[in-house]
Amino acid sequence: MAGILVQDFKLEHKDRKIKLNKPIGIFRFNNAIHLPWDMWLNVDFSAQSSGNGDNVYIQSRWNCDLGLYKSFASDVWSLKIQLNDVFSTYKHHITIYDALSELSVKKIYDTRDLSLTIRYNFNASRSRYKGRGAANIEKDRF
Repeated sequence: MAGILVQDFKLEHKDRKIKLNKPIGIFRFNNAIHLPWDMWLNVDFSAQSSGNGDNVYIQSRWNCDLGLYKSFASDVWSLKIQLNDVFSTYKHHITIYDALSELSVKKIYDTRDLSLTIRYNFNASRSRYKGRGAANIEKDRF
């Protein structure tokens, strides 16, 4: 997924006009790769270029998550290991403007984590319908 956020915005800031119209590019890549032994590798990547949104200047940022999934016993139970924010790059640097002031905020999130999820389906659904539909009679007739 790719997109762009564009605005045409001017603001009176400390007795002068400033333009807050630098576009923001957005890119997101979510992919599931089928591996041998019926395992799945999930690669999720997102990036955003620097630019303006409303009265805010946002600096560029990016993030990458990885996951490995495997199901067992005809999907009765499954195992997933997930590593979020692989490169510890999830940061948020913004500058907010108003008529009189300018506020800079730099947040460094501690979002890198490793999780293990084990799921068991108590009532794994299986098709129990054994009847014949009315359409089968018509198909047999042809």
